[in-house]
Order: sequence, then C-alpha cells, then structure tokens
Amino acid sequence: MLKWFPRDNEMKDHNLFGDEFFGTEPPCTMYEKRPLINPDTKEEVPDLFTAWIILNNPAQYNSYTTEMIKGVIAGMHRASMDRSVVAIIF
Repeated sequence: MLKWFPRDNEMKDHNLFGDEFFGTEPPCTMYEKRPLINPDTKEEVPDLFTAWIILNNPAQYNSYTTEMIKGVIAGMHRASMDRSVVAIIF
C-alpha cells in the first residue's frame, strides 16, 4: 500500500463545468435530473436518477447552435460524474 500517500477519504468534485451552458429560454440546452421509476411498481427508486439533456430551440425545429453543443458536452460530463445518475436520456 502507499503509506506515504496522504488520504483524506472524502468525495472529490471533478466537475469541469458549472451551469453556464444550461438554461430554460430557447435556444438553450436544458439539463434535468429526474427520479428513477421502477417500471414494475411505478415507485421512485431511492437515491437513483436519470439525467435528461434536452435541446430547446423550437423556433428552428430543435436544431442546435454551437453554444447548445457545449451544453450537451457539459451535460454528458455532469451526468457521468454523478454517482446517483444511472442513465442519460438525450
């Protein structure tokens, strides 16, 4: 074992992006974390979620802009770094 290497046993935040690439007003990329639903019982599974990445640009039939692609990348990264997210819906 690496006894010389200090350990603090705390969770680390490795997110590279904040909320600057997400929004609610078109054109934007929306990021939502929704509870995971058990398909058999229709109940929420405690502490597990799905991440929804939504392109919001209805005036142009939800085509994307360069800023929206940055939001998709940031959303994929955020979801992949979140231990409670079990699936990404794009």
